[in-house]
Amino acid sequence: MYGAPPQPVYFRNMSFTGKAVVAFLLYWLGYVPGLIFNIMFLNEANNVKKEIGRTPEGMGCLWATLIASLAPLVLFLTICASLGVFGASQH
Repeated sequence: MYGAPPQPVYFRNMSFTGKAVVAFLLYWLGYVPGLIFNIMFLNEANNVKKEIGRTPEGMGCLWATLIASLAPLVLFLTICASLGVFGASQH
């Protein structure tokens, strides 16, 4: 009755640089929305890569934005763990 859902159309010159900028700006509004959109855009870029057979422009920007956003979190958790903040009490 409804048929198959429409398949996305990918173009050879599709760029994700603008989406990386959007994800970066969303991190300023809130960490979680920025992270969610960054992962969604990376997933879309991976689909485009599979479809066209090469890495689309701007995919590296998405990876750089994701890594740059996760680095402070990893550093913070490492410092907290080394200070014993997570419940490892020393007597």
